[in-house]
Amino acid sequence: MGIDKGNTNENIIYFDSVYGIQYQNVSGNEGGGNPIHLLYEIQGTPTVIIIDPDRTILTKQIYPPTVNSIVDSVLVAGGIQQPCLTSVSEFKNKKLLTIGPNPVKDIAYLNLNLEEGREIELKIFT
Repeated sequence: MGIDKGNTNENIIYFDSVYGIQYQNVSGNEGGGNPIHLLYEIQGTPTVIIIDPDRTILTKQIYPPTVNSIVDSVLVAGGIQQPCLTSVSEFKNKKLLTIGPNPVKDIAYLNLNLEEGREIELKIFT
């Protein structure tokens, strides 16, 4: 989760879209990030820290914040590595979702191509 300091929700949404961020982020001003920075005495950003479910800081700073150093730090702190099916090569050439027409005028159609026996949950917010 990304916890921002000093920005609005709109700024966070824009930043995430520009840099392709796909994990959850909260803004500093509107999402409660500023008090979290104060509570945990986070001095600079970007900073990667590990916070235990009981809200104890297990690792104050992971530097450099590479995938390997973050995964290693989480494992040392007691985390359990889970398989991640996001962007794996087996799905790279499958057309799972199509949306049309493009551009959408009044109605958009979502077509999901699922394997037999697979389930999904779809929530649409307006």
